[in-house]
Amino acid sequence: MSEFACPPPVNSGRERFGESFNQLQVESKISASHVKPLSHAHPVVTPIYHATTYRFDSVSQFNQTNHVSQFVFLTSGKIAMKFQGSNYIYQRCGNPTVDNVAVIIRELEQGAATMMYNSGLAACSAVLLEFLNAGDHLICMKPIYSGSYSFINETLPRFNVDVQFINVDKVKDFAAAVEAAIKKNTKECKQRGIHERYDARKKLIAFVPFH
Repeated sequence: MSEFACPPPVNSGRERFGESFNQLQVESKISASHVKPLSHAHPVVTPIYHATTYRFDSVSQFNQTNHVSQFVFLTSGKIAMKFQGSNYIYQRCGNPTVDNVAVIIRELEQGAATMMYNSGLAACSAVLLEFLNAGDHLICMKPIYSGSYSFINETLPRFNVDVQFINVDKVKDFAAAVEAAIKKNTKECKQRGIHERYDARKKLIAFVPFH
């Protein structure tokens, strides 16, 4: 076999299966064939991973903790999910591209962790569904992003969540809207369309004397 001036990429699948690789059907060869990455190749920009699922080198590796959510029972009797481990198993539970962005944002924000969503409404609804339960009362500023408004105004009431919209510029109205029975209180502080931003901290500080 002649030597190439530019060596061709190595098929890691052929290395893994050995001589039996030649006995595989065409479909199996395609599925098993992957370029063997160079040990010294470190791209400056993190590649974009489109894979939905991942392959493991062994059953023991698959059984190790990974990004997939695990159900755990809390002392309160409720069921919660926690994410742990470093193996990737499914796209929804994270991939190298998403995790790279999450690490950068976490450092910029100096937070405990970062969760990435593919849309603002997905992030907003995830927060609301995490903290709100049937029978809760939600006070929401107006105006807000139309997608969030539709979700809060139309979807949450179907789950027996009482929603009240107020003008946060009027501190007394905000104070009057607060009820002692409120268990969870979530506020969206950014508003699209007219591109105004409200300083929620100042509003809350101004609210204290009325509470």
